[in-house]
Amino acid sequence: MRISRFITALAASVLLAGSAAHAAPRKPHQVVLGATKHVPYSQAGDPAGATPGETGLAIRALIVDGALKEWTTGSAHDVTDHTFVIRQALKLNDTLPGEKLGHWVWQRGPWLVVDRVTGHATELHLPAYDPAISRVSWFRDYAAYCGLTPAGKSLYAVITQLGARKTILRKRLEAYNPDNVPPGTAACTPPEWQRDPARVTFHISGNEAFTFDLAPGAAPIQASPRARTRRHARPTKRAGPAIGHRRQAMESFDALLRKAELAHGHLCAGQILGVRMALLGLARLGIADPLGTDRKRLVTFVEIDRCATDAIALVTGCRLGKRALKFRDWGKMAATFADLESGRAIRLVALENSRELARERYPHIESKSQQQMLAYRELSDAELFAEQWVRVPIGPADLPGYRGERLTCPQCGEGVNFDRFVEVAGRRLCLSCAHPELRYWSPTGPAQSS
Repeated sequence: MRISRFITALAASVLLAGSAAHAAPRKPHQVVLGATKHVPYSQAGDPAGATPGETGLAIRALIVDGALKEWTTGSAHDVTDHTFVIRQALKLNDTLPGEKLGHWVWQRGPWLVVDRVTGHATELHLPAYDPAISRVSWFRDYAAYCGLTPAGKSLYAVITQLGARKTILRKRLEAYNPDNVPPGTAACTPPEWQRDPARVTFHISGNEAFTFDLAPGAAPIQASPRARTRRHARPTKRAGPAIGHRRQAMESFDALLRKAELAHGHLCAGQILGVRMALLGLARLGIADPLGTDRKRLVTFVEIDRCATDAIALVTGCRLGKRALKFRDWGKMAATFADLESGRAIRLVALENSRELARERYPHIESKSQQQMLAYRELSDAELFAEQWVRVPIGPADLPGYRGERLTCPQCGEGVNFDRFVEVAGRRLCLSCAHPELRYWSPTGPAQSS
């Protein structure tokens, strides 16, 4: 009897422990794309449709919990807030039997869907996908591309949805003959998506465009000839915000980071820091739509010409050519965001100890860059930045849209804009003539007109 009771109690405790362990929250995985590196690219034997003269491939590591998961190439597309798709890069053993020295080549691989929650990367099966022909264009969880029959004789318009058992669209477009495709051109360019109404257009080399409307819950319908667009034509550009136009919601951090990466050319810790700094500055000033209804409220001063500055310009919409971005070469990871409407301004400075915090958080990762890329996503604003409300006098000559007087410097004969001149002995000279010691250049010969 005692033994039976003991066994029953032991079994109950095991079940309770198992239930508690099952109910415990999973530790979130850290999924990040590493910095871009360039590797030699081999066209020989690669069916992935290399462009003429392509000898290099830009790749990035897919890092999960600090460990290399896969190599990737090209841009990623966020499907949801925790999943994205990206193309795999393959390092293949090209060594022939009997060769002593190993020969490895880099080539493009299939598409992967990556789950940031589980850390899993799964190869996608895209129907009728051909590496040499198909140029996938993503919208939400839809993929549109030109497919090829197994025999390679017909081009198809294909629209598929992640997780769906059947393709949404698979329609024959025309017969395919690679000899009819001009050298250096693609048989089918990436399809173009339109949101409202949901519509996708396929552009075929040497032929008209084919447009299909996506009706919810129904098969795609080919648009009427009037709705078709000419070859190489782009969807009509939407008008900018007008008076009374509703505000556009600020994009997510990941979406902005993806855009910053594309604009800058690679993803790095400075890009992450710049996006976060810009978002914090906008939040403190109460600017919710910097690219739309609030686009004329902001002037931003940056104090360094590094990666973060490109990200700040992208998020805020401030550009040097619009006179809304001011550069002060002080070598500091700092920026000041000035609200022209309220007159308020806030200066944000990246804290020096943020790098040490990154090392403490990820001591198992050797790369300092990878440590910072992971940590700068997670650290709080207070751990990353020092904040200070400041006063920034901005005169009319420094405002966006200011034109001012234009004159010709009587000494050098060069035109001077925006009142950038000084009075010297009764003459209005340009800054370089009035203060030669400030020049960043020195002449090596007489000035000549071309």
